[in-house]
Amino acid sequence: MAQSDGDVLAIISNEHPYCVFFEINHKNHAIISQRRRTNKFIECFRQLPDEFTTEKFAQVFGYANNRSAQKTLERLIEDKAIERTMRGNYRKLVSEL
Repeated sequence: MAQSDGDVLAIISNEHPYCVFFEINHKNHAIISQRRRTNKFIECFRQLPDEFTTEKFAQVFGYANNRSAQKTLERLIEDKAIERTMRGNYRKLVSEL
């Protein structure tokens, strides 16, 4: 499945736990980033509501505290899977990883 958001295209495979992102930079060169996602991570992401807090994210993913969840949240923002709506609040940009 492919999902597009402006100049970013995410290709998501149901067969492999990888999510590959193609981003077109200012010189029209494709930048490829790939992250390995485990089935548990994908299932936790599915369980999140469309809008959620840092606390809810930490609870669903089983992090001991909100600080532990921050790095993962930052990676998901970088991958254009979620966006920060305000401090401590996020919204999914994709339904599946």
